[in-house]
Amino acid sequence: MPVIGMNINSIQAVKKGKMDAGLKVNNQTNIDSVTEQDLTGLGKKGLKIEFTYLTAYTVKSGTAAEIKITGDVIYVGEDQAEILKSWKADKKLPEGVDIVIINHILRKGITKTVALSEELQLPPPIQMPFASKKKAAEDNRYIG
Repeated sequence: MPVIGMNINSIQAVKKGKMDAGLKVNNQTNIDSVTEQDLTGLGKKGLKIEFTYLTAYTVKSGTAAEIKITGDVIYVGEDQAEILKSWKADKKLPEGVDIVIINHILRKGITKTVALSEELQLPPPIQMPFASKKKAAEDNRYIG
């Protein structure tokens, strides 16, 4: 896997208002910058991909709460020159690489925001599984 590490630089969690009916939770990942970085421990260069991960709780009247995480992902792969060129040209990661990076950020971001949402008494940012009582099985045997 080309992602060899992830650093979190800041976490900001703010509860601004009342959680009214119609609450919506949106998770958003933005890539802010891509730069080349010396990885002295590995004896090679890699890419430092800076990101912002935002979970916004919105109601009709506006934003009720936000959890914002900033950090960077360290990427090492044979396609580094292509990625850097693509970023400098149009501020986008090549298709396929963007999915790997964003999925990595989502996994870590959601893990952190679930814990923070619990502390702020907010709904979790993802649908949580619930156990339920089993229904009695119907007797559908054919007796003919």
